[in-house]
Amino acid sequence: MVQFYRAVIESVLTSSLTPTQKPGYKESSGQQSGSSAAPCPPIMDLHSSTTINRAVKIADDPSHPANSLFNLLHSGQRYRAIMSKTSRHLHSFSPQAISLLNNS
Repeated sequence: MVQFYRAVIESVLTSSLTPTQKPGYKESSGQQSGSSAAPCPPIMDLHSSTTINRAVKIADDPSHPANSLFNLLHSGQRYRAIMSKTSRHLHSFSPQAISLLNNS
């Protein structure tokens, strides 16, 4: 049951989730009904860790098409924020990933 959850449900949730829920957001009962042996992590933690992992892989791979979006500043510790004029772009993967990388 846990393996099915991680393979199917968790992958769908993390690929299409945007971080718009508030920190006190309570997950749906569908996520909490998994096996009692292995508790499922909260959705926002899954989203953050998955986004950071994907962003690090993109930033480390110079052949990736989105590699040019992940530019380090002169300090070498933070990434350059992407300017966006619309909220649709602001809530897309790259600006959200850069924000998470800079805040972690």
